[in-house]
Amino acid sequence: MRIGNLLTEGLERPLGLEERMPRLSWQVGLEPEEPSPVAAEVRAAVTSEALDAGDCLWQSGRVETSAPWLDWTDPPIPDRQRVFWQVRLWCNADDLTAWSEPSWFETGISDGDDGWTAQWVDAPGVHSPLFRHSFALDRADETAVHARLYCSAGGFFEARLNGERLGDAVLFPLHTDYTRRIGYVTFDVAALLQSGPNVIGIMTGGGWYERFGYGRRCIRCQLEIDWADGHRQIAGSKGEEWLAAAGPWRREDIYDGEWYDARLEQPGWDRDGFDAHTWLPCARGFGRRHAAEEPGGRMEGLIAPPIRVHTTLEPAAVERAAPDRVLVDTGKNLAGWLQASVKGHVGETLRIRYGEERTDDGDVDQKTNHGAAGLDCYTCAGTGEETWEPRFALHGFRYASITGTPDVLDTVTATVRCVGTDAAPAARLSCSDETLTGLFEISRQAIRSNLQGLLTDCPQRDERQGWLGDSYGIAPTVLMLFDAVPFFRKWLLDMDDTQDEETGQRWSSTAPICPRFAAVPTRERGRHRLGEAHGAPFVYDPVYSAACTLIPWQVFQASGDARILERACPGILAHCRWAVGSDPWPLAHEGRHGDHAELFGDYKIHSRTDKQLVSSAILIDELRTAARMAEILGKDDGPWLNNRIAEASSAFREKYYDAEAGTYGTQTANALALATDIPAENERERVVDALVTDIAAHEGHLTPGIVAMRYLLEVLGSIGRRDLAYQGITVTGEPGWAWMLDAGLTAMHEHRVATWPDTSQNQPAHGLIAEWMIRWVVGLRFTEPGCRAAMIDPGLDLGVDSVGVELDTVSGTWALSWKRTDGGASVTVCVPPGCSASGVGATLGPGEHKVAIGPDRVTPRL
Repeated sequence: MRIGNLLTEGLERPLGLEERMPRLSWQVGLEPEEPSPVAAEVRAAVTSEALDAGDCLWQSGRVETSAPWLDWTDPPIPDRQRVFWQVRLWCNADDLTAWSEPSWFETGISDGDDGWTAQWVDAPGVHSPLFRHSFALDRADETAVHARLYCSAGGFFEARLNGERLGDAVLFPLHTDYTRRIGYVTFDVAALLQSGPNVIGIMTGGGWYERFGYGRRCIRCQLEIDWADGHRQIAGSKGEEWLAAAGPWRREDIYDGEWYDARLEQPGWDRDGFDAHTWLPCARGFGRRHAAEEPGGRMEGLIAPPIRVHTTLEPAAVERAAPDRVLVDTGKNLAGWLQASVKGHVGETLRIRYGEERTDDGDVDQKTNHGAAGLDCYTCAGTGEETWEPRFALHGFRYASITGTPDVLDTVTATVRCVGTDAAPAARLSCSDETLTGLFEISRQAIRSNLQGLLTDCPQRDERQGWLGDSYGIAPTVLMLFDAVPFFRKWLLDMDDTQDEETGQRWSSTAPICPRFAAVPTRERGRHRLGEAHGAPFVYDPVYSAACTLIPWQVFQASGDARILERACPGILAHCRWAVGSDPWPLAHEGRHGDHAELFGDYKIHSRTDKQLVSSAILIDELRTAARMAEILGKDDGPWLNNRIAEASSAFREKYYDAEAGTYGTQTANALALATDIPAENERERVVDALVTDIAAHEGHLTPGIVAMRYLLEVLGSIGRRDLAYQGITVTGEPGWAWMLDAGLTAMHEHRVATWPDTSQNQPAHGLIAEWMIRWVVGLRFTEPGCRAAMIDPGLDLGVDSVGVELDTVSGTWALSWKRTDGGASVTVCVPPGCSASGVGATLGPGEHKVAIGPDRVTPRL
């Protein structure tokens, strides 16, 4: 038995971990016929040598489990503690493996006298400031035992020590409500310390922090150096220790782009020996002390993977569209930027414009950018070949045009840098149906582009928000296609931050809150000030805020981590009680959006279905989900919730059911009612018939929007009509998905019609069909939390000859493939250790299984 891939909170050797009682997980590899684990033991110590000696900080003892994880129990791990840990397993009562190779993690620091003591530092009046702090070691002739730089910023930052960049994260800290939480990063800098003066350098960008009016950019840093005699030196914690000067940016903005002027660089500014006499002292102004305006949020260590440059590509094509213009085609719609190399004259400026489309004359068409300028500029220093890429901007694009003088353009080369949350792809699909294969790929590309510390709606225009109404339809797809559980841990906290702690009401349709969308529009709306959002009347939308209930359940299903429910449940129950105690109960508030992007008539985009119907059905789904959580957690709220579900369902039927026609109305209405079990027993069959008839009346097209589409696809599967879902997904023409491939799109379109003007061509919401393919075409549907068990139900009634998928889950890698044979089908199933599968006439344990299905059980394909 092979034990590997040891992770802490789903992260590999995390430094500065926020969680003090983490989940420890591993993967198991078995030889053929080897039994699965039945028990596990984890031990942890402060050094690897202590592990070998059995001198443990914590030891679980033997725990009867087949799951490849254990949760740390009391006592919580203290700050700054590096922990080495390893695991061993039992295959039966006596067959014990050796201890695995050890892994490690290290906790961060907390607010308080023994944790964060550094002051926030800013530089009023200094444009795009650089910050610099020089210090000497207290023990210049000794080697430090540990050295950690803890660093954060209001805005974005890049940290440097003695001229070396620290880490590879970009666009950090991640977007949060900075008045509630603000992330910091931990760097191990022991190897970079030098006996002479040392210099910490910090570059800053405005980021989301300045864009949305949280305040003026600022930094917070403390470098802790521990010596062998127990002495701890702290550098950089006092504001007056820092100097600031304007950086080489003429402008920079997360939406609009950067203008970097290399002539304004100050070589060596982050090293010893630099003459900084013209730099301004921070924390002082006009001879008086100056205190920076603090963000106000709690400092938060590592809980999720950062944003990184995850892929570097060569352009698919480079076209000299005009003497002064080069058009770069990346080959796919993505999020990131170009890295450019140029040999330019001093003062020569390259302009790089980004967009999703191109014009006929070889320029970029930016109409889908809306208010985002999408423009980077680089002014050359004239020092030979210069290579540059932006640090504090993000662009969504397929095409980029580079303009400059013809002789300078002759020297330009460009590389494509793809940027997003560092979440590994976890699903690999192959299919004989080219339409499904193509749609799977553009769904994955749209999700990949929009994983930016939160799931944004698009990467190119002046929006890019974590819209909650989009999110619970697509979240299970994200969790299936990517190793995304750590990503969601962070975003779930952003959702918690949208809840009023006193009433339980959730008041934001986005997480984190966006003042532009959270407040009732006023003449001041364009300022995007956070204070205006907090002080303005709430824009409450129950359809969107339901994500704060439904996504914790979805993440629990994917991860098997009940701690997610424990942390979310108090806020969920508080919200349920608020909703039940407010008018117009037993129906829900109408809300603003309804089933956003629903189609009607000649397939115009509009929320045709009554908005209160949509919100009332979603509230019933929330109440049911809360009841399931209460049952799992052993809470006594279940009976109260079930009574409220009965009240709401009765009111829903009374108001919306057309007894004569046997319908609730639209595809959206019937799908929501069926999925949330609202119809009475004697109504259900008629509602199913009405739904099927409505799809036929629309010539196989599916009309729900981004909220109800997931419910419709699942309902069609549960009533034995996945063929209608397959037809609606693969049908040609609009509305649908297949036309996107015919149009040459490389990511998912914002709408299922092409005629809506100026819409995004890289939006994830409609990419939920990728998960549908795995569940209903391949036929792999998980039936236990943590992907511990699955139902095998191949889509042999669909127009597919062969299909297969491999899925990396928290429980190991599942694989299922099938292909048609003469009159029947052959199925291959790979079940991870400790897991099981049912269906195809058998119960399957761990290992690879081949099953033949005879002609009597195969429906002729469509």
